[in-house]
Amino acid sequence: MNLRSAILLALLPASLVSAQLTVPKVLSDHMVVQRDLPVHVWGMAPPGEQVSVTFRDQTAAGTSNRLGRWSIYLKPGAAGGPFDMTIRGTVLDAGAASAAAQEIAIHDILVGDVWIASGQSNMEFPMSRAATAAADLPHADNPRIRLLMVDKKAADYAQDDLPTKGWALSTPDAAKDFSAVAWYFAREIEQREHVPVGVVDSTWGGTVAESWVRLTALGEDASLNPLSNATKPRRKANPSRSFHGTRRWRAGGRAICGTA
Repeated sequence: MNLRSAILLALLPASLVSAQLTVPKVLSDHMVVQRDLPVHVWGMAPPGEQVSVTFRDQTAAGTSNRLGRWSIYLKPGAAGGPFDMTIRGTVLDAGAASAAAQEIAIHDILVGDVWIASGQSNMEFPMSRAATAAADLPHADNPRIRLLMVDKKAADYAQDDLPTKGWALSTPDAAKDFSAVAWYFAREIEQREHVPVGVVDSTWGGTVAESWVRLTALGEDASLNPLSNATKPRRKANPSRSFHGTRRWRAGGRAICGTA
């Protein structure tokens, strides 16, 4: 490590350089990964840690960089599951031949289609308030539909993780606060395509359009500078648009767009 890197690490908050092997909450039990596209797995670890990921009888490996970030891609696969994923990190002891290992296991993973449900109040409208809720909510149990709700938490800059409790199987309880549009969409796609479906509900009623755009993207277009400056005091970016890990992960999914 050169002097510049050492100074950079010394200036970083301790929370940014992980002492443990971690993955973001979007990579959790019951998740769905996109079929027929590379599977992206990423996270944090002690700098220089060797990390391997095993999924569907395939193993790929990488090394965390000086900031502790690591990123690994596995080969695409067809729809199916459930599968388990094992993530292992190994730190070599500089003063000995031994190595300390850390391990994360993610269970009940399905491979299918992943969609992002994003927008304002129309997309945010929950299943519990739908006119058909009394008929459909009691029958919302479907283990092939997986739901992830992004909490409403503002951030001005890119985040390393999403504010979420993680993935859940579709049940009456999990679906009642989920986007009605997104849930009915997922049900139709699962019935039509006969593959597992994962939907991310990242909605926030009343948000302005620019709050869903990266700050750097606003700055790159001179015509948008007045808009950016005018809204800066009240600009609160939804984490689903500020999470650089999710942008990579989204490459395997599609978006359902809605507006108020």
